[in-house]
Amino acid sequence: MTAPLVSIITPTFNRPELLPILCKCVLDQSVSDFEWLVLDDSPSPSAFMRGLSDHRIIYEHIDEKRTIGAKRNHLVQSSRAGIIAQFDDDDFYGQDYLSTMLSAMRERHADVVKLFGFFLYSTRYKTFGYWDLTTKVGPHWLWSPAPPALVMLDEQNNGIFKETHLGFGFSYVFKKTVWDHGKFPDTDFNEDAAFVAAALRHFKLVGLHDHQCTCIHVLHDSNKSRCYPQYIMPNFLVRRLFPKAEDLLASSLAGAMPHV
Repeated sequence: MTAPLVSIITPTFNRPELLPILCKCVLDQSVSDFEWLVLDDSPSPSAFMRGLSDHRIIYEHIDEKRTIGAKRNHLVQSSRAGIIAQFDDDDFYGQDYLSTMLSAMRERHADVVKLFGFFLYSTRYKTFGYWDLTTKVGPHWLWSPAPPALVMLDEQNNGIFKETHLGFGFSYVFKKTVWDHGKFPDTDFNEDAAFVAAALRHFKLVGLHDHQCTCIHVLHDSNKSRCYPQYIMPNFLVRRLFPKAEDLLASSLAGAMPHV
């Protein structure tokens, strides 16, 4: 069997209601030469995923709980393509997301491509924003499980942000040879930034700012992200900038996305 152009990988746990939404994002991609590998260590398998018949989709349920890093390693090891794209189970990927990332990898001769600037939606705050990870000084909003807070970053207090632009693996696209050189650490947090930091010793990383509106990183009560967007935007822009995301997010997150 001929290897696909790209292997999309998704580790998941206890989010069966999100998998149909992510499946639509995957199948809507303008790049169709892919395989999608999903590793699920939830207590019960996803009936939806098991019911899919698309030969490009490989769903595996395991009984043993594993760390996110271990699941990523398993998925990459099982992949057949020379390029890996990480699609997390709780984020939105527009139809041109994958083509944009692959084009940047090809045109800029990169081994790893990721987003250095991306759109955010907080289901807790019901708020839409944008974070440029390369801007490490000035006013930023702290989005976390706590109420939002405005923080002013400067050269004296922004030390923890030195390598923030390397993290947030929901947008990683990388050549499999990068992973061959160094695997993800067997941890549940920051496994992505550690992976890329090690890769930078030998491989070229290119960061993109999502000016084409291809992706939304979704913050909700069950994920661990703490984000610091500089920009807060009115929710009516969700419909204008992401015409397919409003209904998808609303249906998957039980109405957390306001109807605008």
